[in-house]
Amino acid sequence: MRLLVVSLLLLTGCSLVLPQINVSKSGFDGATTVSTDHAYVYGSSSNMGIAFYKNTNMPKNEAVIDIRVGSGTISSGNSLHLKFGNEFLDYKSIDETSENYMTGGYFVGNLYIQSATWSSKRYVVDMSIIERLAAEPVSLVRVDKGRSFEEGSLSANQPDSGKAIAKKFLEAVRANIK
Repeated sequence: MRLLVVSLLLLTGCSLVLPQINVSKSGFDGATTVSTDHAYVYGSSSNMGIAFYKNTNMPKNEAVIDIRVGSGTISSGNSLHLKFGNEFLDYKSIDETSENYMTGGYFVGNLYIQSATWSSKRYVVDMSIIERLAAEPVSLVRVDKGRSFEEGSLSANQPDSGKAIAKKFLEAVRANIK
């Protein structure tokens, strides 16, 4: 029975690994860093992910959102768009080019998990934006990819969602970055 449940989860694309919060202290400059793994942005066609980053060397009111999309390169210019109700916010990446990487395919028993190509960019935002992503009932995310785009919702309260990881990130920042 357990094997059947695991097989069904793998076949439907459900994740068995929840995004983690990472807290570290640099031995080089003493900076404390809080970061997250990528969490799902529900409704996107390429499993868009969102992650958060902040350290004590950054201005107190700033953090970084890292967006990851599959199949394609994130556009330059204002390529991240957030929507809260009727309010639209646009952000330009701090990266000149997308970071592109590929995960290799692998077998789980007789099931082959296909390789994947990812593209990511980082955006500096005010901490109040992450607070809104964590608190608003519905927040939408759109990322431009040249002639196409990816969009999804952070309104889901599943433990692997962007909304859930935003809440955990804020808790970790409050506890570790003064």
